Amino acid sequence: MSDNQVAARKRKIAELSRTIRKKYLALKLGRSELDETLNTLFKPISEPLQHIAKSSKSLSQHDNVEKIINKDEPVEIKKESLDNYNDNYNDNYNDNYNDNNYNDYKGITEESGNVYIDQYPAISIPFINEYMNKSSKIDKKYGPTYNKTLSKWLLGGKIINFDKRTGLIETEGKQIIGTPGLFQLIFYNKPVGYNNDDLKNYKSVLETTNVHRDTRGRLAHSSKYKNIKIIKPMFSRQRNVAGTGMSMQYNNYPVEYVYWDSPNELADRLKLLVASQSAGNNSHDNEIVAIINELREE
Repeated sequence: MSDNQVAARKRKIAELSRTIRKKYLALKLGRSELDETLNTLFKPISEPLQHIAKSSKSLSQHDNVEKIINKDEPVEIKKESLDNYNDNYNDNYNDNYNDNNYNDYKGITEESGNVYIDQYPAISIPFINEYMNKSSKIDKKYGPTYNKTLSKWLLGGKIINFDKRTGLIETEGKQIIGTPGLFQLIFYNKPVGYNNDDLKNYKSVLETTNVHRDTRGRLAHSSKYKNIKIIKPMFSRQRNVAGTGMSMQYNNYPVEYVYWDSPNELADRLKLLVASQSAGNNSHDNEIVAIINELREE
């Protein structure tokens, strides 16, 4: 066999291999299922036509001389016919399986409720990854949750956005600069790396979303670390009492005489009257002054 014949056969084998690979790809994408469905659908029509075609062929064989090819003779495959087959196959393949269809399949597998990390600012990605991986650091009570139906983050029922372009955290139209400390306060159940500015911004986020309050608007009761160490102290009222003491004056109310046997009884009575006065009852001023004077004499 000459070198030209060997080269020709190699080319034919390469072309056939390419054709087989394309056919395999079509089968992989469901082409075979489509053909099978069409065959089943048109079977009542195609079978009678095949019988008619066979009958016509058998009749024509009696009139024409059939050309018999010896099996031992090598069959020459024309390159032109092979190229035409490849071109037609490529055209049909591109019509049925274009890039858009492939992207649709790809989109279904990737979207299906998953979060696209690249749409968030880089500073938030570690926290979002930990949320997706169900890390024990994530706060399940006061932290945000991802709603797959809305494709949005929710905090206390309010939408919270993390802007990739600006790095801002947005809730109800309010925008706050995202910092590592603030993201820890929002996502973690035991945040550590934050400062006073982060606490101030976190308080603003809580006031906007009300994630820290119950249905009645009161501070939600919780024994969690974040509530006891961070949230509750921020919203607890701190009263700083300072002054020179209570100034007592006699008024026009009649004096109520109280008989006593020991100074302890007077002290208990004085405590009761002072508590009543703190509640807004000013009718015991004279008795309070009298008891104080009596205790001084004792």
